[in-house]
Amino acid sequence: MSPHFIALALLIALHVGVAQGCRSQKPPVQRQQYLMGTTMSISIAGAETEHAHRAAEAAFQEIRRLETLMSTYLAESDVSRVNRAAGETWTAVDPEVLGVIREALRYARLSGGALDITFKPLARLWQFEADSTPPSPAAVQQVLPLVDYGAVLIDGDGRVRLERPGMAIGLGGIAKGYAADRAAEVLRQMGIANATINAGGDVRVMGRPSPERPWRIGIQHPRKRQALLEEVSLSAGAVATSGDYERFFVHEGVRYHHILDVRTGFPARGCMSITVIGETAMMADALSTAAFVLGPEAGLALIEELPGAEAMLVDASGEIHRTTGFQGGGGT
Repeated sequence: MSPHFIALALLIALHVGVAQGCRSQKPPVQRQQYLMGTTMSISIAGAETEHAHRAAEAAFQEIRRLETLMSTYLAESDVSRVNRAAGETWTAVDPEVLGVIREALRYARLSGGALDITFKPLARLWQFEADSTPPSPAAVQQVLPLVDYGAVLIDGDGRVRLERPGMAIGLGGIAKGYAADRAAEVLRQMGIANATINAGGDVRVMGRPSPERPWRIGIQHPRKRQALLEEVSLSAGAVATSGDYERFFVHEGVRYHHILDVRTGFPARGCMSITVIGETAMMADALSTAAFVLGPEAGLALIEELPGAEAMLVDASGEIHRTTGFQGGGGT
C-alpha cells in the first residue's frame, strides 16, 4: 500500500471447501490481528491445524517486531527517534529499518518523488473524517519545504539524518508490504508452503489453496463497495491497491482523499484506484502509491518499465487501463 496509511481494498476470494471439486479438503486456517495500524490476516492451507496456528502466530510476532522499529506512533521506534533528531543529529537505526528507508528512497528516485517518505509534516494538516475540511493553501505552502526525500541523509556508518528541523518520515506506504514479505518468510521457514498474508490490503501469496488452482484475489470496485472490479489468480508474488475511496471526505462537492501528491500538498487527482501485481509486497505497495500520484499515463509508464510488475488502473472518469502483461479473470 503508501506513506499515507492507505486503506487498501483487496479481498481474498476463498470458497467454502476451497474448491467445488474438493469438498473433502479442509478449509484454510484463518487468523487475524490488529497490527501496524490496520487489520492483518493470514490464511494457511494444506497444513496440520495446530501447526498452522503456531506458524501464523510466529508470523504475527514478526510483524509486531517490525512495528516496534518502524511505527511513528511508538515514541521509541527507530523512525520516531530519527524524526525527533531532525535538523540536528545523526541517528543509528536497525539494519532492517535502514534497508526499508533505502528502498523507499530508491522508489522515490524512480518515480520522480511521487513516493516520498518525508510526507509526514504535510499529512499532519489533513484529517479524513466525514465533517473534515481541507487545510488552507497557505498552510500547505508553509510545510511543503519540509517534504523532500533528497534531504534524507545516510552516512557510511548506516546512520540516518533529516537535514532540516521540522522534517519527519513515515514508512507506512512501504513498511506494511515489507512486513507481509517477512511474515511470508517466517511461514516458509516453518514449513508452510500455501498461504496468504493480507497486511491491510497488501497481499503476499504463497503456493495454492488446493492443487487444482491458485489463490484468487478480488479487487474492489472503487465506487461500488459490494462489487469486485476484477479478479486475479496468483500462486506467488503480491498484490496491492491504492484507492481514493477508503479514507476521504467531501467538501463543497469535492472529494478529498488521503493519497496526497507531495508536489502540491493536496490529494492526487487523475485516478480512482490502481492495483499493482509485484514480485514482493513491498514492491507492489510502493508502486501502487507512486503510480496513483503520477496519474494514468505516467503511472502506467513507470510500471511498464519495471520487470516483475503489472497494473490495472481506474482513471478519474472510471475508464480502466492495464499494463500489457496484466491478466485478470473478470469482475462480479
